[in-house]
Amino acid sequence: MNEIELFREARPEAAPYSAEAMAEARRRLERRATPRSVRRRRAGFAAGGALLAAGAASVALVVAVPGGPERGRLAAAHEGADPVVTLAGAAPMSATQVLGRAARAGDELAPRPGQYVKVVSQTMFSAESNDGDTGRQGRYLYRTDRVIWRPVRAGSPDVLKITHLPPKAYPGWPVPRAAFADKGTDWVHLQYCRNADLGTDYTALSRLPADVRGMRAHLYAAPGDGSPDTRAWERAGDLLRETYLPRAQRAALFRAIATIPGVDAVGGAQDAARRTGLGVGRVDRGIRKDLIFDRRTYALLGEREVVVDAAQAKAPVGSLIGSTAQLSVTVTDTVPRVERPRDDRC
Repeated sequence: MNEIELFREARPEAAPYSAEAMAEARRRLERRATPRSVRRRRAGFAAGGALLAAGAASVALVVAVPGGPERGRLAAAHEGADPVVTLAGAAPMSATQVLGRAARAGDELAPRPGQYVKVVSQTMFSAESNDGDTGRQGRYLYRTDRVIWRPVRAGSPDVLKITHLPPKAYPGWPVPRAAFADKGTDWVHLQYCRNADLGTDYTALSRLPADVRGMRAHLYAAPGDGSPDTRAWERAGDLLRETYLPRAQRAALFRAIATIPGVDAVGGAQDAARRTGLGVGRVDRGIRKDLIFDRRTYALLGEREVVVDAAQAKAPVGSLIGSTAQLSVTVTDTVPRVERPRDDRC
């Protein structure tokens, strides 16, 4: 782990290191395709589906996420979101300090086998489409409200409810016709894949390393494209998105994230629900990707992706091209019964 940042976390009154000094110290020491569109997130973020559902979920335990569903209807924040954001300056503390406090934050849920972890969220990610008649490529921002029920122990499918929201224009592109094809509400069964690289049920997550070194090795074992540091960052996001990590693994993960080269902190980062927090992230291919934490409680609020290099990202600097908000995480004994859901197999 970065010794300089560990010292800074223990001694917050000490003068901060410069970006150049930190960089020198560090030097030493994307979802599936459909016929209509290609969406830039892994399994779970952009599934389509069939309809009909019923059944209520009774909450057993609640993680209080500041500014959760009580802020108002989910779609309202999306409608007012600005597609161009002002990149904020340095955070009042380092990334390691923010992540260290996040590691100590939050209550501990204790879901039992037979129960479900229910996560309510909002998402906006870039998508690509091809017009079947003209072959013309399109690009837009695909937006949803989502509720997912994950069984504590894998075996039965995850149940995912997707409410499609009107798309937004990707900077410099008109919204293509294909972007309006997804409407209403879809219900999806996400099948458990025994051979999948990464289990996201609570039981599987509780088996992950609970120490920083082991968790870091797990992050860097991620397959895929990009540099090892990029893959490690992407895996970290996959572990946090629409899941619930036990406290020990969550703490190890946040501290391991701080060791990924290029990770720093910024102030004034907004999630998809327009809640402002501290951003911890890194730049990859002209896009800054942040995890966003509440400035008071250090609870994870969501994510964002902002263009910082127009030439690499092929969009104006400041363009917001990805955004999520985690609104609530609860434990429930029940899951909605869904008639004829889409079955999203491995």
